[in-house]
Amino acid sequence: TLYEQNERAQLIRDRNNQEFVDRMYMTYFVDRGLVAPRPTRDLPGIAASDQRFADRAAVPISPHDDRLWSLPPDDPEWDVLAGRVWYRGQVSQAALEQSQRTVAEIDAVRRAVVDELEVRRWPWPQRPDG
Repeated sequence: TLYEQNERAQLIRDRNNQEFVDRMYMTYFVDRGLVAPRPTRDLPGIAASDQRFADRAAVPISPHDDRLWSLPPDDPEWDVLAGRVWYRGQVSQAALEQSQRTVAEIDAVRRAVVDELEVRRWPWPQRPDG
């Protein structure tokens, strides 16, 4: 069914994000010290918690502290980064196209429901005996 297919697709997207974004991409940046920690992740649901942690840690950090921007243009790190960004981009493109297919499928179902409802008269006429 449409719901089962969408649930399965969502699980695949989540797994791909976990693998290609969290593990392969962001972990690399953080483990190599290429980007400094950020005081907040700009997510409304956790912004207050992020701010309380930053206040407790009391370590001044900023994007200007990112080692990434101080790498020389010929540093081999750029080749590794380009490859990781490439794979990350492929995962994003696949997720985008999958989402677009899902939207088209849901629109088709919506149109079928609208078409069906236009043919029927609501509420159903009452039968004289009941």
